[in-house]
Amino acid sequence: MLSPILICSVVIASVIAQPGPKMIDETTRWSQCKDVNQSIYDFQMETLQGQFTDLSQYKGQVLLIINVATFCGPKMIDETTRWSQCKDVNQSIYDFQMETLQGQFTDLSQYKGQVLLIINVATFCAYTQQYTDFNPLIEKNVNGGFTILAFPCNQFYLQEPAENHELMNGIMYVRPGNGWKPHQNLHIYGKIDVNGENHHPLYEFLKESCPQTVEKIGKTNELMYNPVRANDITWNFEKFLIDRQGRPRFRFHPTAWSHGDVVQPFIDQLMNESA
Repeated sequence: MLSPILICSVVIASVIAQPGPKMIDETTRWSQCKDVNQSIYDFQMETLQGQFTDLSQYKGQVLLIINVATFCGPKMIDETTRWSQCKDVNQSIYDFQMETLQGQFTDLSQYKGQVLLIINVATFCAYTQQYTDFNPLIEKNVNGGFTILAFPCNQFYLQEPAENHELMNGIMYVRPGNGWKPHQNLHIYGKIDVNGENHHPLYEFLKESCPQTVEKIGKTNELMYNPVRANDITWNFEKFLIDRQGRPRFRFHPTAWSHGDVVQPFIDQLMNESA
């Protein structure tokens, strides 16, 4: 028996969007079928036991027909494994100054004794919704002395085009939007380069301290910097966990997140260490 003829218009799968991880509204990827004179009850299908049965047995029911496969893409990757342990270093992040959104330079030594999560961020990125996890993560750990430092960067397919004075409006009203505001322990700094010839010294230090988390960085046409190095930051929302002495301890790929659940055990470990 031949398979039924398709009677529904095809939903276009190739959508023009920003490379990177792509921002696609999955709720729009459906179509309405046209009126036809035939029904699925006209077809027979083979069972797993090799018998042919009529689909007319399902008359009067609402059916959802799905084609399935056991080994199906996207690739089965355990995102929780995409992290690395940093090597012992004699330097700390307290040696660096960073520019605020207001153009002032402040020492990172002000965070001495705290456990820090350092993140490179961008407003127009698929991972921007991670912002909504930051406040709850801070609130969960704030009593132990936990702070997030966010550094906007425009080097990954130009997904952070804003000037420093525009950044907060983009975050509050665009992505994640809905009036979102950062926790008092979430500090968003001025834009920097994290890769390439002009990478900030802080990120040069972080990358030298912590091994890469994946074998492949990404597509060179989406990376807006040169030169490309093996230990580069892979994309927006890569993370470094810093202990109470200012030393990088763990590095996390942007996808190793799961609303903060992936990094929480590592935060717990550093919280239990003495300064």
